[in-house]
Amino acid sequence: MNGVILRWPVPIGTTINAQYYKKVLQDKLRPAIRKKRPGLLESGILFHHDNAPVLTARAVTDVLAGYKWELLEHPRYSPDLAPCDFHLFPKMKEHLRGQRFETEEDIIQATKMKIEWDGSKFQETYTYPQLEPVHTVREVQGGLMKVAMSGKGVTATEEWEKC
Repeated sequence: MNGVILRWPVPIGTTINAQYYKKVLQDKLRPAIRKKRPGLLESGILFHHDNAPVLTARAVTDVLAGYKWELLEHPRYSPDLAPCDFHLFPKMKEHLRGQRFETEEDIIQATKMKIEWDGSKFQETYTYPQLEPVHTVREVQGGLMKVAMSGKGVTATEEWEKC
């Protein structure tokens, strides 16, 4: 892990739709990868985002397919959270709690400092050593998967839509 590749604050009042996200991928993320990780685009990208409709829209999936980036699936209704849900978001909320900002730029600087300072710990958290959930597909019937999850002494069974 070599730190954050792109920190892109969304301007106030901006609606994030498929066209906006596609533009960020094309005009911001891809150039940032090329600049900060030379050679990574050629060696292959494993890309992860959730299943929000904006992120799974045809315009976005076509761009990712064109880049030949491998998309790490995020199962619908998964009990597992994304890596950012474990580390980045809680730490950022804790860091910003109780602070008042005069300008949008003050907020951007406060988040930038936290991300740059704390970025090295992200990979460590990404391995989920504290949770280690185990999923077992029990059965597939009528387009649904019945999945058993266990970890930290808790066992649960959920039905997920077949991916």
